[in-house]
Amino acid sequence: MEHQKTLPASERGMQVYRWRTTLGWDSAKVAKLLDVGPRTIGLWETGVQPMPDARWRLFVYEVINEVNRIPQMVVVVAEDEVTPIDVVSDANYAGLAIADDGQTALIASYAIDRQTNQPRLHRQLFRVAANKHVIRAAERWESERQVPDQDRAAYEMHRWMTRRVLQGELGNPRLIMLKQAINDAKAELDKAGDAPEDIRRERIDALDRAVGALIREVGEGKSQ
Repeated sequence: MEHQKTLPASERGMQVYRWRTTLGWDSAKVAKLLDVGPRTIGLWETGVQPMPDARWRLFVYEVINEVNRIPQMVVVVAEDEVTPIDVVSDANYAGLAIADDGQTALIASYAIDRQTNQPRLHRQLFRVAANKHVIRAAERWESERQVPDQDRAAYEMHRWMTRRVLQGELGNPRLIMLKQAINDAKAELDKAGDAPEDIRRERIDALDRAVGALIREVGEGKSQ
């Protein structure tokens, strides 16, 4: 969740999957835009092959062009105010929290994990000064969100809880890393499937350690 100007080649595929699903693009469309085969997109997204610089730059260019045509979407940029680090829409927006110093913020959006096909909450840390447009969009989405009267109380409670969680993560960035470690351990356990019992036990133990680390971090934070 650092403010990064470049994304490692090994991580680009994961971003391709998240951004294209946010935009509603299938892998065939992305393959056509990048002049490669659909199988290559799959290899990038699953991390089997790193995504080359030239194809990554072209993909980013196409994403920015598309987002600029759609008022319900925003691009979160790095400190250089140019390099995109996230894409969020009103449909997958989950919440926003701004640090007490007003310099950094954390935006959350819903995503689907490509490996498990399960929903998860993605978080992106960013500099407020470079992303005033993101703050304005989030405020607009929250004010315009249509919620039936009978669901209003539950919605407001969920929004408050999400904001509290994000505020806590802003105060202690390690929480983001520890939660991601839990998600990674869960994914590894899910992939184990019908693997031998010793392998499944190793992955269960890894998940248990990840959960324990988060619990300890939260406990230490409360005691301070």
